[in-house]
Amino acid sequence: MISDIAPGNFSGVFLVSECKVLKTRKDKRPYTAITFQDKSGQIKSFVWDKELNYIRAGSFVKASGEAKMHNDELVLRLTDTGITPVKQPDNLDDYIYSLDSLTIKTLWEELLSIVNGVPSKLYRPILDTLLETHESFGEFNLKNAPLTEERYGAYAGALLEHIVFVCRHIKAIQRNYYDRDLPLDPDLLVTIAVLHDIGRLKAFQNMMKIEKTVEGVMIPSADLSWDVTVQLISKLKIEVDDQRLYKLREGIRSAADTDCVPKTIEALIVQKAQQLDALVGIYGRAINFTRRDETFVRLQAVDGEIYNG
Repeated sequence: MISDIAPGNFSGVFLVSECKVLKTRKDKRPYTAITFQDKSGQIKSFVWDKELNYIRAGSFVKASGEAKMHNDELVLRLTDTGITPVKQPDNLDDYIYSLDSLTIKTLWEELLSIVNGVPSKLYRPILDTLLETHESFGEFNLKNAPLTEERYGAYAGALLEHIVFVCRHIKAIQRNYYDRDLPLDPDLLVTIAVLHDIGRLKAFQNMMKIEKTVEGVMIPSADLSWDVTVQLISKLKIEVDDQRLYKLREGIRSAADTDCVPKTIEALIVQKAQQLDALVGIYGRAINFTRRDETFVRLQAVDGEIYNG
């Protein structure tokens, strides 16, 4: 951790929160200034006589060099040969703000258990393919992707957390209606729940400052999720009949777009389950930041920040 660094030689894996290629004012000597960050804090670092344009905010690097005091501040002097990109460290929770009570590891294990409980010969291969290829759809993957640009869902693991909680909701709903004569397909329910927001793997970029990609701006989230689903199905050597393909498509579109009118019972259940989880996140944050003596009125949003208007 950054808080453990002391003067002397060091080596470790860091998350880049800022990187600038600069030149000194006096002799125009080039250098690269990098700020590293983890949960324990930030630290400035420098690579002299090098313009490291390939390093950008949101990436992980393995770096080594010397830590020393400068103007009463501990800084890192890096060696350019000691800087190498890292795809993603195993202990992601140590590097960035993530989940409040759960960890990415525990959520991932729960998702694996949920998928393992799907016996369908159609839906199970789709979900297995997603788990095998989730790192190939964009800058984020299923373990570290955010859910939104807004703070209630703009953190690593927010998408994974949302998927798991929606799956929990639909399991409870299934139990509640087990004695009703409803044409429920439990495997389809889980598949819709897992895939309904999967397009967000393509929609966002930059781990440190969540912002939309070009696709995220131009294409609705529901369409992105369906595009990813089609890619998953195309990797399989199985035939998908029109009726089940229709139910899957309508379920994903209804769940990803709350304005969409559900056309199947599964689409209705997942739409309301995901909407409940999203609203709990939004309202929970707003209520936590409301003063006790403040009258609580309708929630409003300004620049993506939900507050008690």
